[in-house]
Amino acid sequence: MLVLAYAIFLANCIMLLNGKQYVGRQPICGHDLFPNPIRSTGICCDICPANLEGKKFKIKVVQNNKFWHFDGGHTVLKAVTSLWQPNDAFVKFMFEKQPDGSYKIKSVAMPSIYMYDGYGVPNAHGQVLNGNDQTEDYHMRYIVSRDGSNYRIQTKATNRYVRLDPDQYVSSKHNIIDDRSLFELMEVV
Repeated sequence: MLVLAYAIFLANCIMLLNGKQYVGRQPICGHDLFPNPIRSTGICCDICPANLEGKKFKIKVVQNNKFWHFDGGHTVLKAVTSLWQPNDAFVKFMFEKQPDGSYKIKSVAMPSIYMYDGYGVPNAHGQVLNGNDQTEDYHMRYIVSRDGSNYRIQTKATNRYVRLDPDQYVSSKHNIIDDRSLFELMEVV
């Protein structure tokens, strides 16, 4: 345990020397740690995945194998749910890396629409993840971190974990770390 704590301490020191600050969070890729990686681009270490930037993914909930689905055709609340499980562009998402290391998540079917966590936001379209093209704040940015071979997603504004709730809507209202907030990112073309 002491060795692990020392390793985390050293990694944080290296990041601080490089002008980055990920204290308490695992960066998505070791390229964030070391400016001159030993291995080729996208393969920085054994625990880091390739960069998520620009790739298309289906996001599967580990607990029940249901995929996120963006209801982009809804007239009022364009929510992310697992109510429908088609194999179309509305179950595909892209991660757009931001300068601060967070990601914006957008719909492949409607690329101008980003996923917005409306939980706790007065006058939000909904208290769940929903499509939004008119707001630019940290409720539209997410911290993506590894958990074993899967991922956890947190809203940057609140640090709350996003999960598939029992009502089949994706939100951060419960903020529970469990298999409903654990996701498999399945790369698609």
